[in-house]
Amino acid sequence: MTDRYPTLSRSTYDECLYIGWIDGQLFIVLIYVDDFIVACADERSRARFHTDIMSTFQATYSGVLNQFLQLKVDVQTETLPTGESYPTRIELSHERSITDLCAKFSIDTDKQPPRSPMTEGLSLPIPPPDAIDRSIETPLRSLIYSLLWLARTVRPDIYYHVTYLAQFCHQPTVEALTAAKRILHYAYSTRDYTLAMWLLPRSPCGRTKSAIWSYHEDHCSDNLIGHLP
Repeated sequence: MTDRYPTLSRSTYDECLYIGWIDGQLFIVLIYVDDFIVACADERSRARFHTDIMSTFQATYSGVLNQFLQLKVDVQTETLPTGESYPTRIELSHERSITDLCAKFSIDTDKQPPRSPMTEGLSLPIPPPDAIDRSIETPLRSLIYSLLWLARTVRPDIYYHVTYLAQFCHQPTVEALTAAKRILHYAYSTRDYTLAMWLLPRSPCGRTKSAIWSYHEDHCSDNLIGHLP
């Protein structure tokens, strides 16, 4: 990426994230295997970037970003008197992932859901050797890691509870697994929760709007998919 676009610099925080300026516009490019998400403040600059990429790689373009790594992306737009549309609100949710996880870990979603991610005042001691159950180590790890993905992306409300239970990944107990399943059940009951960002249109004084685009590569070829208006 930096070879073709030297003005983009790889982030020191995430090696898949590139930030820089192209055509005088701030660009943010996120790459995951063969998927791309591109954010920039100007549609014309985005279009030129897209045309340049398409002229270099065999690619297909999918339109507006609506899903990425099982994240649902809901974009609400408005139209200016000039006819230009812009996003006013972007919402991210994990409803599909949460529903799939409930099926995987046999959560009875018909039961009364918990009112909080964790029982108030819950304190699980470091288990003695005879309380460790290695037979549940793999499912507990899988559930904790899945919950961490939810917490780190769009569900910060369960982050503390999940990281607390993470200490039991190598010392699995039935109590820890039960507590982790409670968090998942709570997440299911609140699966309509979203992480939202409100955006402003370009103003006469030069305030810039925000925009997000997504790209995807087909097998054996480089392909672009998606953009926000």
